[in-house]
Formats: sequence, C-alpha cells, structure tokens
Amino acid sequence: MHKCELDGQTAVAKVIDSSKLNEEMTYLLTNECTIWARVAHPHIVSFFGMASTPAAILLVCEYFPCGGLNERLEKLRKQRAPAPDALDLIEQLQQIATGMEYLHALQPPVLHRDLKSANVLIAEGGQRLAIADFGLARYQANPGKKMTAETGSYRWMAPEVIRHEEYDKRCDVYSFAILAWEMLTYRVPFDNMSTFPAPFRDALTLHSPLETPPPCLTQPSLPFSPSQCRWRPPLPSRARRSGRRSPPSGPNVRSPRCSRPAGIRTRRSGLRSRRSARRSRRRSTCCSSRRRGTWRAAAANRWRRM
Repeated sequence: MHKCELDGQTAVAKVIDSSKLNEEMTYLLTNECTIWARVAHPHIVSFFGMASTPAAILLVCEYFPCGGLNERLEKLRKQRAPAPDALDLIEQLQQIATGMEYLHALQPPVLHRDLKSANVLIAEGGQRLAIADFGLARYQANPGKKMTAETGSYRWMAPEVIRHEEYDKRCDVYSFAILAWEMLTYRVPFDNMSTFPAPFRDALTLHSPLETPPPCLTQPSLPFSPSQCRWRPPLPSRARRSGRRSPPSGPNVRSPRCSRPAGIRTRRSGLRSRRSARRSRRRSTCCSSRRRGTWRAAAANRWRRM
C-alpha cells in the first residue's frame, strides 16, 4: 500500500507484483475490479481505477487516514476502556448496515463474504466508516447452484459456508452480527480458541459462538474476578506430571456419593466418625493385651522346661 495523489486528491495505491499472478489470482483480481468499479456508496470505499505496468498492477482507491476498525478495537481492549455509548454504537453499525444493504439490493446481489473489523476503514475525524476489500466478493448465484465454500475469515464465517452448504446474502448478515458483538465487547471472536477448530466446532454443533461479555471488560470499575474470565488455577505438580487434573474440591463442590456439599458436616456424620474412632481404639487395646498374654505364656513354658 502506497499513499499517492490523483487529480489533487489523496489516494492509496495497492501494488500487486505481476510476476506472482497465476490464473486463479488473475481471475480474483478481475472479479474484484469489476464489482468494486460498479458500486458507489458513502459507506463503501471508493474505487478510482486500475493501472498496469510490466512489473506491477496498481489498484487506486480512497484514502482513510485513521486505518482499520480492528486497530481501534484493539487499542480500546488494551486500555480496558468502558463499553461504548449505545447511540454511538448504533450509529456506527447503521453505517455498515446501510453499505451492506446497498450491496444486497443490487441486481444481482453482491455478496461481500469477508465482512470483519479489518475490512472496515475509518475516515478522517473518526466518524465515517466504510467497507473495503472486495477481493472475495461475488454476485449471488442462482437458486440451486452452490458457491465456493469456506470463503472468508473463519472467525466471521457463517456456519453454512463452513459446512459446504448452499448459501446466499444471509451469510453477510451472520458476519455483521459477529462484527457487532466485536464492536460491543472490543474482543476478537473465539479469542480463547485457535483460528481453525473454533468455528468448525460451532458450525457442526450448531451452537452460537456469542457469549455474554464479562463485566471485567465492559465495566473496568468493577473488581476483577478470575471466575468471570474462565480462569483456572494451575495444576499441582503431581497432577501435571501424570497429565491428569486433580479432583475439584471446596465447600461448594458436591461429592458424587453425597447429595450435600462435601464441606458441610451433619450430626449423623459426626457420630459415625466418633464411633469409628472408638472401634479403632478397642482393636488396638485388644491386640496389645493379646500380645502381652502370649508373651507371658511363652515365658512360663520356658521356666517349666528348665
């Protein structure tokens, strides 16, 4: 990416090495330029044109000095900023939604298929948002025809796209919902899992990947609680060596053989413990007396033989 000027207007030129273009990349590049040149909306990055040289191909588009939305969210997450204002969040989401509505209203509808925070740019002043990167966009196929599966970023990808099923413009609606959750919580979707297995697991089990944001992130003024962030204490050294987790313990942990918490003792259990203690004392007393009697009998037998 290089900053440049076009007719007195600041622009950005994306430079693509011509020697690295193969047949598939050439098709994607042609498709991107065809779709991008057709759209024109205040909340979609404007495409100025394409230039080619023997060494490179340049895609010239609108310049956004504030960078991507993902950079802003990452900065807020590191600062542990409070939750965004509801009206501001709704206004930002409305800008992205109007841009996507414009794409879906075209004939045939245009599917972005890679809507995420990194592909939303912020204009100067930080108020206007615009959708960028049409490298994976395409026109919606006719009913009964499947489009390329697993297209886009897995964390924002709709389950039907992952499962190689027939999909339509509603896959962008799913990505928009994930983006809205990301803007609300400042968190990356599936941040506690690796990139590949998490969406696959949720797509196959049909579970929602969204979860309630912990108060420690949305309300920094509250005291930090490890349980809110799914914190687990380190394993004991013996359990760590054996590869097994130690059994849970604590006053609120229920024993598998008992219906009440393990830390609570009743009168009946106290009586049982006292009775077992008495029995052990009696057994030890009997054993010691038997040993003394056996020793005396053996000594008397010796004296008689003498």
